[in-house]
Amino acid sequence: MRKTQLLGTDVAITGVGVVCPFGYTRQEIASALRANESRLQTVDIGLGEQLFFGLVPEDFFPRSEALFHHILSPDQRRVARLDPGLLYGLWAAHEAMEEAQLYVGQNVDMSRVASTVSSSKGFLRCYLKAHELLCGDNDPDFSAKDLGRLLQTFFPNTLGTWLAQIYGFRGAILSASAACATGLVAILMGISLIRDGIADVVLAGSAECTRNPMAMAGFINMGAFSRERCRPFHRMRGGFNAGEGAAVFVLESLSHAQGRRAKPLAIIRAGDYRSEGYHITAVEPSSDTAEFAVRNTLRHANWEPQDVEYINAHGTGTPLNDQAEAFLIDRIFAPHRPLVSSLKGHIGHLLGASASVELALTLISLDAGFIPPTYGLDEPDPAFHLQFVSSVGENQPVRRFLKFALGFGGHVAVIAVERPA
Repeated sequence: MRKTQLLGTDVAITGVGVVCPFGYTRQEIASALRANESRLQTVDIGLGEQLFFGLVPEDFFPRSEALFHHILSPDQRRVARLDPGLLYGLWAAHEAMEEAQLYVGQNVDMSRVASTVSSSKGFLRCYLKAHELLCGDNDPDFSAKDLGRLLQTFFPNTLGTWLAQIYGFRGAILSASAACATGLVAILMGISLIRDGIADVVLAGSAECTRNPMAMAGFINMGAFSRERCRPFHRMRGGFNAGEGAAVFVLESLSHAQGRRAKPLAIIRAGDYRSEGYHITAVEPSSDTAEFAVRNTLRHANWEPQDVEYINAHGTGTPLNDQAEAFLIDRIFAPHRPLVSSLKGHIGHLLGASASVELALTLISLDAGFIPPTYGLDEPDPAFHLQFVSSVGENQPVRRFLKFALGFGGHVAVIAVERPA
């Protein structure tokens, strides 16, 4: 493989914040991953049947209400209660900034702080409430005069706007709507802002609350949902279960982080994102586009396939997606075969938040010296010639890993991450 120099400035992750079905602190997330727990539970989300879903723990809500009570306006608090995806994203951003010791106006130029925190589908509960009001719904908490606020808050860039208002950022606010790849695309957009000299610091990530009938009905109708617990890469896999959450990362150039004495948690060595242009939902069977993205990422990272120790796969548990992804990994990485696992059996498929949350969980787990397994993978598909993480996980260090995201509509994203020695 031809060697190349890195594409511009090294970009470090200096802070990670996450809210997911495992919880919202590093300690509880690392503990749940090591215990190999599944937090999927059955719930009726308004479609008249019990479905497995990854719910954020109930104790998150009083904690977040207390944190944001004096930060958000009364109108913002009311809307955030309506669509908790907003709360998830705000909490994740706050925690990431705390971990990075990023204090706006003290150790960073506010005109050089940007946001790419995104949502794939927007904040759908706001849109649905506006529709209900238009149809004559009587709600003591909302009225017709709230239509503008609700429709404005539906947009995928809402979190970036709110973060700028709360913390006084004056950098760019961008957002991506790239289905299940949204989180990685947001990170790669943030890297571009830093490398292009537009920002010194970027809050990047994604948030989603899909716990509503409009979001779920489409997946059920297309046959992508499983009525059982999802089992990525399993011989009997039959679809995915949904979930909710958010993850946000503080990104900054390595030199900027060193200048303010921030500890880099990891360096993003390279990444790639593009579109298969194949089908609105079905994955490209040949995986040619995804293969190009992976090989391009390795090339720009100056990595050979054997340099990759672990792949956190997209691994939805749907028959075609897992097959295409497994064959792709085998083509590129055989015979060296890095360890592979998917986290969707643990927390569900968080859709627009999936890639960012899974990257956050991977970093948290690896920081604890543990490679997480794929929940429920007692019988891998015999057609898949991959080295799956053992059913109890692996207690071993990992420096170099890849994160894949393969979204509906052909959205493909890959990043190469290197942790400190």
